[in-house]
Amino acid sequence: MPSYLTTSDVAARLGVSLDTVRRWLRSGELKGTPFGRAGYRIEDADFQAFLERRRHAQELAPSSAETVASAVFAEFMNTVGHELRMPLTTTRGVLHQAQRLLERVRESSLPENTTDQLTKLQHLLMRAERQVSSEMRLVGNLLDASRIEADIFEIAPVWCNLVEIVRETVLQQRELAAQRSIELVLPDDDIVAVIADPERIQQVLLNYLANALRFSPADQPITVRLTVSSTEARVAVHDQGPGIPPAQQNMIWESFRQEVGRSVRFGSGPGLGLYITRAIIRQHGGQTGVESYPGEGATFWCSLPLADDSWN
Repeated sequence: MPSYLTTSDVAARLGVSLDTVRRWLRSGELKGTPFGRAGYRIEDADFQAFLERRRHAQELAPSSAETVASAVFAEFMNTVGHELRMPLTTTRGVLHQAQRLLERVRESSLPENTTDQLTKLQHLLMRAERQVSSEMRLVGNLLDASRIEADIFEIAPVWCNLVEIVRETVLQQRELAAQRSIELVLPDDDIVAVIADPERIQQVLLNYLANALRFSPADQPITVRLTVSSTEARVAVHDQGPGIPPAQQNMIWESFRQEVGRSVRFGSGPGLGLYITRAIIRQHGGQTGVESYPGEGATFWCSLPLADDSWN
């Protein structure tokens, strides 16, 4: 008899889905090592320790009233998020259609004064589209936060190249904030392989960049740096803002928290970005952190384990 279980074995014994077992593994709640192309090997001792921790957690679980209240709140947040997203999606579609129509008109022969007016109109449409996109990100954060609170937040990890994800994210942000300077520092290797959900990792980087743009002076550059060690890759976003006092650096990762003491220069939000960022990276088996002192800017970073040979 083998002294270990597979992902399917655990799912069958506990009567849960494979996705649930994978979530336990990604969060570190259940220990396991990659086994085969997409599975895990869970040692029997680790499985028994997992069961014991869950029994203990159930003994300390909140009352049924608190559980119901938490579920109701999560459902409320989820409903509100969907209700807000629908009109924003429609508005963005209308803006896209207006921009395409405007581009076709500008390509035709028009008097010079008319062309100038259309150019101004196009800039206004682009500004409106950026604002709608920003509001949709806020709604997306509400939905993600409700899923995290309900413990149903999922990722879809695949083999991917972190260099490409970082590069594409920075290029995208440069287009959205063309007036700002965003510097990119990449390693010599063209490929940094990780097992990750590309869209979620991009969401993490966009959250970091949004914070840097929000709190950093407009005339100061923002630096995005990807480094690699023997076991992990690390992405850091450095800004030239006022910095964060050490006593506040743990609180900013909580839901509905903002970075107290940093003057807002580029929009604002409900304080969910860093909370969601930490949840995403923890699902990937990585870590997050910030290095900052008042008056010296801030460096937000995240690390991801490198892909091993079992995924090749």
